[in-house]
Amino acid sequence: MTKQVILFFLFLFIITGCHRSSHIRTAGQEADSIYSYEYISHISVSEPERALRLLDEAEQYSLLSSFDLDQLRCLVYQNGLQMYKAALTYALRAYSDADVRNSPDTFLSLAELIVDQYYNNGNYVESVRYAIEGVEFARKKGMAAAEANLLLYIGINKREMKLKEEACEYVNRAIDLLQQTVTESTTWSEVDDLVYAYGWKISCLLEDGEYSEAIALLPHYEQVMKRLEACPDVPEGVCDMRYASEYAAYSCIFFRNGQFDKARDYYRKFLATDCADTPNGLSLKIDYLLLTRQYQAALSLLKEEKELLQKRVDTVSYDYINDHLAYEVEAYSGLGDYRSASRTQAVMLALADSLSRREKQDAVLELATIYETKEKETRLQQQQASLKIRNLLLASAIVGLLLLGVILWRALRNSHVVQQKNRAMARLLQEETNYKEEAIEARSKIYVLTEQLRQASDANFAVADSITATPDAEEESSELKTDNRMLFERLDYIVRKEQLFLTPDISREELAHRIHIDKNRFSQILQEHSGLKYYEYINYMRVEYAIRLMNKYPGHTFEAIASDSGFSSRSAFHVQFKRKTGMTPAEFRSQMLAF
Repeated sequence: MTKQVILFFLFLFIITGCHRSSHIRTAGQEADSIYSYEYISHISVSEPERALRLLDEAEQYSLLSSFDLDQLRCLVYQNGLQMYKAALTYALRAYSDADVRNSPDTFLSLAELIVDQYYNNGNYVESVRYAIEGVEFARKKGMAAAEANLLLYIGINKREMKLKEEACEYVNRAIDLLQQTVTESTTWSEVDDLVYAYGWKISCLLEDGEYSEAIALLPHYEQVMKRLEACPDVPEGVCDMRYASEYAAYSCIFFRNGQFDKARDYYRKFLATDCADTPNGLSLKIDYLLLTRQYQAALSLLKEEKELLQKRVDTVSYDYINDHLAYEVEAYSGLGDYRSASRTQAVMLALADSLSRREKQDAVLELATIYETKEKETRLQQQQASLKIRNLLLASAIVGLLLLGVILWRALRNSHVVQQKNRAMARLLQEETNYKEEAIEARSKIYVLTEQLRQASDANFAVADSITATPDAEEESSELKTDNRMLFERLDYIVRKEQLFLTPDISREELAHRIHIDKNRFSQILQEHSGLKYYEYINYMRVEYAIRLMNKYPGHTFEAIASDSGFSSRSAFHVQFKRKTGMTPAEFRSQMLAF
């Protein structure tokens, strides 16, 4: 019977807590959208299946953040489907979000939700662990009310773990902290938290038979209730529910403490509340009637309650067994109707067996739901990964095409520039070749005349030498330079006249012998007057000759041109031609044909 009072207090705490947290949402969403946080939260209890479908669609089209999706799925599974393990899965995911701690209110709201879910699943150790983590966070942020509520949760879990002394210590710490908070606040939710903490402690004292201590808390409870009534923002009906729970609890406490007049007085106060006429008030009436041995009246109310329960909720539940059928057994037994009591007990056993089978089925269904959810999330992640890869490949292809276009444009532009340069170079080379042929012919004539003059004056050299004074060093140097220049002119005339450069194996020694000087002086003269080394000089003449051949015989192969020009191979011809002209023989020919 006293358990019913405790559950009623817990029910009131959860209901008002949900009312207070229902306004938490993500900024920037349109309230009138069916995919908004508010709308899906609103239908999470009445239309849970539709809420889940909307969440799937919102996730598919990225209309909600991953944090909001986890939070809303948690609410749907917790409040709409009562699938606490699935709800816990999503609550933990939202709790582990990297940014959730940046919003202390949201983080602590999630912490309380997880603590409550672990409590409902019977995992009191984990419930306490998350409550302690929440307490430490709330303490750092200076959020005393949230810290107190989590301390109270620790006390509730400790009591379920049969650690009553520790539970009492945490409940007292929560009450002391809430007392300090209430003195500085007129917010109804914070005052109501203190009312609930007192109510929980009073219910535990009633259950433990500590009636005197429970009675000693009554003035404190009533004082806090006056503060709650004075709050301007308190929702309608909250104070009536709190008074109803107080009057019902104390009617039982005073009766068990032997103060029967006070018990009747508080029961009359309870009957005067609006809550007394509700289904929850009906349960509290039955508590008092059974305690005062008004069994027939209790049975009458139990019958009325059964009809309401069968219309409103599934009666195949432990709450129905423990909070209704157990009362029926007590009432029948009190009237001496043991046959009816035995029949009711048989129904309790059958329902318990049915519940056991249902729990196993529900566990399998819930695990299947969690598995399907993970499979769906995996598919979505794979789709998102595929989309990212596709977008990346598309972007890479576009960038590649752009780069290829730029490269082609630059290549075409460079090719055009090179063609222009080659065309100009080919024209210049042709002109240079023509000029050189004329220059070489003129130089040949000059060289012949110079030789004739030199021979005519050789007879006079001996006489001049006998009468001329010994020349100084400067005159000797000038004569040497003149002599070297004339030797180079002679060399160049002989090489070009006799086309010695067309001989593939012509040597430096052979040419030096033709102008009657040693090979060292030959190299010096050649470097001084042509700026070239021996093989550069020969190859230079060969390239010039090849250009003339290409102009004269445009149909000749490059092998024939290379051979006729004195080159040992086509590759050697190709290298020397490009080194001198800056273009290949093929490029030169194509430009030459374009003229």
